[in-house]
Formats: sequence, structure tokens, C-alpha cells
Amino acid sequence: MIELKNVSVTFEKENRKIQAVSDVSLQIQAGEIFGIVGYSGAGKSTLVRTINLLQRPSSGQVIINGVDLVQLSAAELRKARKNIGMIFQHFNLMNSRTVAENVAFPLKDLNLSTAEKEAKVSSLLEKVGILDKAQAYPEQLSGGQKQRVAIARALATDPSILLCDEATSALDPKTTHSILDLLRQLNQELGLSIIMITHDMNVVKNLCHRVAVMAEGQVIEENGIVEMFTQSQNPLTQEFINMATHFDWDYELVLEEMREANTLNDYFIARLSFVGHEVTEPFIAQLARDYQVHCNILYGNIEALRGSFVGNLVVTVEAKAADWEKSLVFLEKHQVNVEILTDKEGTKWMI
Repeated sequence: MIELKNVSVTFEKENRKIQAVSDVSLQIQAGEIFGIVGYSGAGKSTLVRTINLLQRPSSGQVIINGVDLVQLSAAELRKARKNIGMIFQHFNLMNSRTVAENVAFPLKDLNLSTAEKEAKVSSLLEKVGILDKAQAYPEQLSGGQKQRVAIARALATDPSILLCDEATSALDPKTTHSILDLLRQLNQELGLSIIMITHDMNVVKNLCHRVAVMAEGQVIEENGIVEMFTQSQNPLTQEFINMATHFDWDYELVLEEMREANTLNDYFIARLSFVGHEVTEPFIAQLARDYQVHCNILYGNIEALRGSFVGNLVVTVEAKAADWEKSLVFLEKHQVNVEILTDKEGTKWMI
């Protein structure tokens, strides 16, 4: 449905050029929830604004349903934009208008009777769960309610694409969860394609089918959500994933404390990661029973992603070198990835 081909955006500021987006190519399928993640200044918001040409690219193509929007006339572009809804971090509601009037605003130029417009507004407010707030004003609403109004307004022209630019960044965790549930519901019921711009990998983890990671105006990694969480190679991507899986603890500090206590002479520390049905296998117990490899869990986390389980364990390992080498064959067979977090040199298990 959406194809970006070699899209670049360059700004000129104080006689110097700033490359906000650099040669980005992406394909997003119909009915897909696609996440674009990056820190502030990565270029993600600029990129998403090229999809409806709120930001015209300096070069490249923006193809929606086979049509390059860059080549359209102003009238043709206005018509094409009706197929693309957009919601923002700070809602962008008109404070002097009621909730119903805000939602009705995109309908003003459509050939609908007053009764038809009122019925459509009521239907949209009911769909997003705030029909009872139709005559309220934005200042009377909570942040989550404001974002529901913004979503209803974005759906007023029956778009097939919804762009979400940091749509949950101003919300508390509980409200964020409810908005993500609503977006998931709209995706399933309406077949809506959703592009979610965020700096929070937790949002992507809980909502998206696929994700692209941006840095310095470029896409540095792109994959399905499960594959991204289990096979990512880029250090920045891994940093986002560690935060989303609560693995961003300072294990280097823990290691230093263990070195000072002279405990690392007795064992080493490893990270065990696994995906899929193997999460239910008692492999820690099997390591002790069958291989004389004794593990003590320092940290553990299991995530459910798109129907698959992804787990991480940080363990201390006490074993003879020969037993450990045999156990690695067992772990590999069960698709458990092993990463040693402490230096091998000088520890007893190497003797």
C-alpha cells in the first residue's frame, strides 16, 4: 500500500544544509501496523510527514496504492490526503469547539446533509468510546479522551491509512495501554494500515507487526517484531530492545562488585536468550541433572510478542570446562543463544 523510494529531506538553516532524512526506502503492506523507532532528531517524524506530503521530500518517491503523491497537482493531492488520517502527540484539537464539532470539521466540504454528518460523528465517537463527551470541550477532557477525539476526527473521511506521530508520548502508561488497544481494534475491524512513530520500543512491542529503527536520518535496521527482538545486530537497536525488555540494568556494576568480592573465581556469568515454545522447557534443571552445569538466576524476563515468547536469563554458571562445552551443544539444539558477560581468563572453570 505504501512505498517510499529513496526519500530524502534536506532543510536549509542559516546558510547550511541539514539532512533530516537520507535515502530511505520502505514498503508497508495494507492492514499492517508498522513502527518507526528512533531517538529525538533521528528523522522519524519528518519521514512520516512525507507520507501525506505535509513535508515534501527533497528527492524520492512517495507511492500510495500505486500513485506517486509527489507528482500530483494541488487538487489531486487534497483528494489523496482524504485517504490518510493523522494524529499527533499534543492532539491538535480546537479548544473553542465541542468534541462533536472537532470530529465534524473534516466533513465540512463533503456532500453530506447535516443529519448524515451528525450520524457519522456519533458513530465515530461511539467507536472510540466517548459518545457521552460529544458536547464537552477539549479542556474538560483527560489526555486519553483528547487523543480519542483526535482519532475519531482522523477517521472522519474513512481513510485506509492512519499516521501516528508520537501519539502516546504525552500519556501516562495506563492511558497509553488503552489507546494502543483502541488502535489495535481499529486495525482489526477496519483493516486500517497504521504507521506508528515513537521513541518507545514498548509501544512497538505491544502493537506493531514490523518495525524500522532510524538514526541520523537513515533506517539502520528493519524486521518483523519477533525477529527484531531476537535477531537484531545493530547496537542502537539492541539498546532499544534492552529498555523494552527491562534488560537495561547496569550489569557491569554488578560484575565489578563481584570482582571486588572475589566471587568470579568460582563461576562466570552468562546471558541465555530463547524464543518460541522452548520457553516452557526446563533446560536450567536439565543442565544440572545431565551436564553438571549449575546455574543461579540473577535476572529473568519473558515477553509475549505476536504469539511467540521471547525470554532472557542472566545466570551465574559453575561448571568444569568439559561439561560446559557439552552443555553448549544441548543449548544450541534447543535454540538457546548464549552470551558470556564475564571474562573467561583466570576463572576456575577454564582449568
